[in-house]
Amino acid sequence: MQTASVTYQRQKKHFLMVVKRKADSLDMSLKSSNSNQEKFEQIYQPLQREHQRHQEPAHQSRKNLSEMHDEDPGKDKTSQNCVERDLEHAARSLGTAREEICRLAAQEPQGQGEEQRKLDSAFEKSQLEVEKLKELLKELKENGSADLQKAKEHNRRLDEEILALRNRVRSLDSEKKVLGEEVERLRGEICDSPERKHLGNHSPGKTYRSSGDRTKSQPQEELQQLRQDLHRLQVLCSSAEKELRYERGKNLDLKQHNSLLQGESLKIKTELKQAQQKLLDSAKMCSSLTAEWKHCQQKIKELELEVLTQAQSGKSLSSLEEALAREKSNVAAAEEKISDLQQKLEHAHKVCLADTCILGKKQLEERIKEAMENEAKIKQNYQEEQQKRKLLHQNMNELQNQVKTLQDKERQLKMTNVQQQLRIQQQEAQLKELKNERRLCDEHLKSNQELSEKLSGLQQEKEALGRECGRLLKQLDVHVRNYNEKHQHHKAKLRRVRDHLGHEVEQRDERIRQLESDVRALKRQAEKVRGEAESSQRALVSLVWRKPIRSFNVFMASSSAGFPLIFFAPLFCFFFLGPHLQHMEVPRLGVESELPLLATATATATATPDLSHVCDLPHSPRQCQILNPLRKAEDGTHILVVTSCVRFHCATPGTPAPFSIHLVVKAPPKVCEPRSDAVDQAGHSPK
Repeated sequence: MQTASVTYQRQKKHFLMVVKRKADSLDMSLKSSNSNQEKFEQIYQPLQREHQRHQEPAHQSRKNLSEMHDEDPGKDKTSQNCVERDLEHAARSLGTAREEICRLAAQEPQGQGEEQRKLDSAFEKSQLEVEKLKELLKELKENGSADLQKAKEHNRRLDEEILALRNRVRSLDSEKKVLGEEVERLRGEICDSPERKHLGNHSPGKTYRSSGDRTKSQPQEELQQLRQDLHRLQVLCSSAEKELRYERGKNLDLKQHNSLLQGESLKIKTELKQAQQKLLDSAKMCSSLTAEWKHCQQKIKELELEVLTQAQSGKSLSSLEEALAREKSNVAAAEEKISDLQQKLEHAHKVCLADTCILGKKQLEERIKEAMENEAKIKQNYQEEQQKRKLLHQNMNELQNQVKTLQDKERQLKMTNVQQQLRIQQQEAQLKELKNERRLCDEHLKSNQELSEKLSGLQQEKEALGRECGRLLKQLDVHVRNYNEKHQHHKAKLRRVRDHLGHEVEQRDERIRQLESDVRALKRQAEKVRGEAESSQRALVSLVWRKPIRSFNVFMASSSAGFPLIFFAPLFCFFFLGPHLQHMEVPRLGVESELPLLATATATATATPDLSHVCDLPHSPRQCQILNPLRKAEDGTHILVVTSCVRFHCATPGTPAPFSIHLVVKAPPKVCEPRSDAVDQAGHSPK
């Protein structure tokens, strides 16, 4: 932007310098035209006077010659010879004057052509200068349009960057809210952490370790996340600050550029006013120059008329030359006569008398003197005429040069008039463009002011956000410090508890090892004692149960005598097994309580009962039950089921029961036939 403004200023200065030079050249040309006109008038007047003077002695010489030729036709030959010589010199001078006049007349169109060429070259130069000025104006317009486009693009970029900054500020606000929520959550967790610690101290070792690990891992992860968020916020804030600084610099540059543009616009306005004034002056000068040009044309016409008169005078001179030629011939004849007369005079001088010769000599001498005087006068007149002719040639050359210069000036004035009209049109177009540019600059200034106001608002918002971010960062630092202190305190507590628990666990492991060793020893001893007891019990059982089995076999054999088995089974259990149980130090298990039940059961039966079935029942120690004493069979008959269960246990605890006996009696309503189905003995009881 600065380089563009510098180039614009340079081009503008160059354009103004060119305009000033053109105006100065116009002023100088006008002054020179005025001075040349004055010089032309000063030169033309003496030329007219000299021409009149030159014409007057020519007429006088003609009159004198005619008078002399008429008055003295018979004068001496000597005077005629002198006159003829003078006339020859005059004829030669007139011929040379005529030739010079013809040459001048021939050179006039050539000079006009040269002047036309010079004017054409000046016109082309002026056209080139006009084209250069047009190119400069185009470049200035392009530079101005390019600067305006650059300013528009820069404003558009500023708008986009401002929108991006607003979006970033909004994102920072949202992140600030999220961080506030996280801080509040961390505060709650920090407040809840003492309770968790208290609960963790009462929990067992393994659960305490797992909760401690979780409480360790969670705050560490949260701290990492908070650090990452803080780092990201710091990076975003730094980037936003950098962008705001960059935008401030850009806005300052834009303000400076706008101020420069305003100053340049004011300068251009003043320069345009000056140019308009110069154009008005140049228009006035052009009008005056046109008037002078018309006046010069009139003078040129007058000069042409004078040239025509000079041509007519040349024609008259040619007629005079013819007359001179005639007079020359007469003079030649007169000279011949004079030579003859001289010879005759010499002969007469010899022959005639002295008196007559003296008188003739005196007369001839007087005539010769008169002829000499006339010759001297004619020579003087001839010299004066030559000088006048030279002056006329010089004046003619000067007049031709002046005419050429005037024609050149006329053409230059025409060209300058056209150029000034074009410049006036161009400057009017430039004025319109500058007005449009001024409007655009005013609009840009308004937009820049609005943008500056927006930027000031955004800067205030940014400062407020920066203060809030600083306050939040301070709060976060305080919370992080408190959290770190609590975390370190918690770590110290966990370390102490871990050490204490490790010591207790080591003691417990040692005690468990001791107890396990004691249990192994006791198991070995118990296995030894159990094996010995089992072996002894087996021996005792084998010895004890021999006699009851024999008695039972005898008793079963006695059932064929017609006694019902239902009456003998409990009695057998009571009388035969009781002493053996007492011998084995095992109490009888409620067999006496079963006797009234058995009596009532037998009373309900109508016929002799029958031992129909024996089955396994659930083992319940110290219990003998009657299960479902009356059951209804499929054919409508009632079945009496009496179950007697006696379980024998060894005196030593932990040994299994050696056997159990279950008796099941089914009593049908009409016919009861005794039948023994099965006897189940658990353990080591025989069948």
